[in-house]
Amino acid sequence: IQRYGENAYELDIPGVCSHVVNVKLLTQFYGDIPSHPVAPLTLIDVALTSEINEILDSRLDAAGHVEFFIRWVGRTEENDSWISGESFARIDPTFYDDYMQLQNSRSNSS
Repeated sequence: IQRYGENAYELDIPGVCSHVVNVKLLTQFYGDIPSHPVAPLTLIDVALTSEINEILDSRLDAAGHVEFFIRWVGRTEENDSWISGESFARIDPTFYDDYMQLQNSRSNSS
């Protein structure tokens, strides 16, 4: 739908939790698009990383600092976790800046 920075894009993908994704983690799809929902394959040999795949939610903590609910690359939903904005910015500064730019542009347009 729209590019918000070097890595952050808003995509129209049915059935996903977040429409803002880190595009450097996408791969090209080859084959026919199935006419029915397909469960993702379990990737047993994917190494666990601290690379952010997707931002699922955000909130303010008790002190008013932003926290992000993160889906990690190569990890299952059970490993989704809340991290501080400072941690997000340290792990992937470009994706963090792009995401924050998107959020600021959305709040300014309201």
